[in-house]
Amino acid sequence: MQANKKIVYKIATESGEFEAIHQLNYRTFVQEIPQHEQNTEHILVDKSHDENTCIISVLSC
Repeated sequence: MQANKKIVYKIATESGEFEAIHQLNYRTFVQEIPQHEQNTEHILVDKSHDENTCIISVLSC
């Protein structure tokens, strides 16, 4: 990591952030740990998504 960048933790609020979460869920729970069926969108939305608060980390300048 470059010296002028830092990791910021925040609550996911943007559509792109949720898209990344759904893609990570797919890679983890469909491709790596085959608990769910494959789909053409390559996304997996958690069944409790609407009740969850997602905390993410992002690089910031």
